Amino acid sequence: MSRFLNINWVKDNLNNIEWSSTVDVMLSWDDAVVYVKDRNCRLPSVKELQSIVDYDRSNPAVDIDFFGDTKLNEWYWTNKQRVGKPEEAFCVSFVGGCCNAQDRNGLKYFRMVRDI
Repeated sequence: MSRFLNINWVKDNLNNIEWSSTVDVMLSWDDAVVYVKDRNCRLPSVKELQSIVDYDRSNPAVDIDFFGDTKLNEWYWTNKQRVGKPEEAFCVSFVGGCCNAQDRNGLKYFRMVRDI
């Protein structure tokens, strides 16, 4: 069985979640949390989001057959706030897959996930 299955949402058989396409609006972290919650979803964890990084590719460093709508040169929110600096949350870049904490008020793209 393939790890991913594309059925409007991308089914991730390794992490037992489904991925949405990129939400085509940039939001602050707090607004992104509300947005996904209102749709019965959540932001991915750092581990989940980094699991779709394909380190053999760059900009975007993802499998474009499943995640072809990934925005170039942009950061994507995760659900993790930085310990000791709650004004920051972690995000992942798909230029090369790095992860960094950034100001929660900054505008970033995101993907919704839901458990299966």
